[in-house]
Amino acid sequence: MEKKVEALLCDTAVVGDCERLRELLAAGADPSLDFDGMPPIMHAAAGGHANAVSCLLNAGAPWNALSPSNLSARDFSMLNDHQEALDVLLIFAIQAELVLGTLACGGGGHGSASNEGYLVAMDLPLYGGDDREGRRKDIKKIEPMR
Repeated sequence: MEKKVEALLCDTAVVGDCERLRELLAAGADPSLDFDGMPPIMHAAAGGHANAVSCLLNAGAPWNALSPSNLSARDFSMLNDHQEALDVLLIFAIQAELVLGTLACGGGGHGSASNEGYLVAMDLPLYGGDDREGRRKDIKKIEPMR
């Protein structure tokens, strides 16, 4: 019996073969579907295959999907001490959140995307320029971390 393309995608993610992943994705494999309870990105992250993680993310794999035991690809990379795969996931997640935050604050593609509303919502300082003596002045201050 021939394996389904999603099963092949998971098998390929386990070994981290980026070239084969691209072939399967081009053949119509869905990077968001799981075959055995975990999407392919979790298999790639668990094995520490940072390039495979990146390939799957770029193909539309959900960076924030959860396994039946409520673990994410990030969790699998951390549990197995795979820093490079973890870094790929974190950078992608931060970029996704920044885009979503910008869109939520009305910066949706009119050429005037302002991060001010997003930064206020995230409780980050807003740069207000320099005062007459050349000192930085923030529009909103944040409390130091304790």
